[in-house]
Amino acid sequence: MHLPGEIAGSPAAGRAFSGLPRIASALAAAGLVAAAVAASQIAPSAPASPDAGPAACTAAILSGAVYNPRDASCDPDGRIFVLDRTARVFVVGADGVIERIVDMPEKRNGNPQGICVSGSGELYVADTHCNRVLVFSPRGQLVRSWGSYGDGPGQFRYVTSVAVWRDGRVYAAEYGGNDRIQVFREDGTWLGSFGRRGSEPGALDRPSGLALAPCGRLYVADSCNHRIQVFDLEGRFLSAFGRRGAGAGELNFPWDVDITPSGEVVVVEYGNHRLSWFGRNGDFLRSAMGPGKEEGMLNCPWGVAAGPGGEVYVADTCNDRIVAIPASDSDSRSGHGRPRGGPGYSDAGRGRFPAGSAGTGSFKR
Repeated sequence: MHLPGEIAGSPAAGRAFSGLPRIASALAAAGLVAAAVAASQIAPSAPASPDAGPAACTAAILSGAVYNPRDASCDPDGRIFVLDRTARVFVVGADGVIERIVDMPEKRNGNPQGICVSGSGELYVADTHCNRVLVFSPRGQLVRSWGSYGDGPGQFRYVTSVAVWRDGRVYAAEYGGNDRIQVFREDGTWLGSFGRRGSEPGALDRPSGLALAPCGRLYVADSCNHRIQVFDLEGRFLSAFGRRGAGAGELNFPWDVDITPSGEVVVVEYGNHRLSWFGRNGDFLRSAMGPGKEEGMLNCPWGVAAGPGGEVYVADTCNDRIVAIPASDSDSRSGHGRPRGGPGYSDAGRGRFPAGSAGTGSFKR
């Protein structure tokens, strides 16, 4: 048995996954990396559907090494961090080699659901069924944690996702009856909360993914309301987009969200088994993938991460793999990637609900 942060004695540890994560320039792969496939990507003007078909070019990472991956995150150096159902985080370097496997300190409950790499390189984990947030050093050592089961300030029912702002503020989503976003200092000091369970603008029903845009907007995958909601850093509701369905711009259990280097909003849909891209205003751009086990398709995906070169990584949960889409296919414009919450685009989105309507206002303190 190894301690959290040590390299596991798994056959996967130290194994090279060639051509990744810089997949845009090197799709030829070996070992556990599937070959690239070519197929048509749905055009922005075409109607989206759950069987939209594979993305134009994809590769599968960690096939056979991860079990039910829940989420992924990237750092500015091109490392990929993959969280799976067995409470492990795989850290894959820019050279395609697994650098380490980080275990959660308690694994009996399993099922942690969200990870985020901060600007300082620390790894934040939403340890869902242990009702807490864990923070690991860049070397994989547990340095602090906070949270317990409950409804009070700083407590969680089931924490699902974490996002870290550039000043160290930590946003954590939870569900289970007290569906809300809590805000902390980086040391775990509670600052406030916003949101409540419901379907009106500003209310939440199982928020499952968070992404901070560089302009100071928090995007929330409001999964059981089948929409993306946008708040400012104080918790004021700004806008929302999406409704339940399989058509263009519609969403079916959006489970996670991230911001690409050029400012597009990429959403992974558990119910439609696909990715959908939106503009800064919430305007639908395109969708790709659909249900299936073959390369370039998805099976109940949970997480999405935009990489430092514009590539997109998807936690293809029930296919036990990470699907990578190169920048040329994932992002309509070139740019230099940043981790969640890093510098980037600057204008706020506009949605289908008027700003300030029936929202939660500034967060509770």
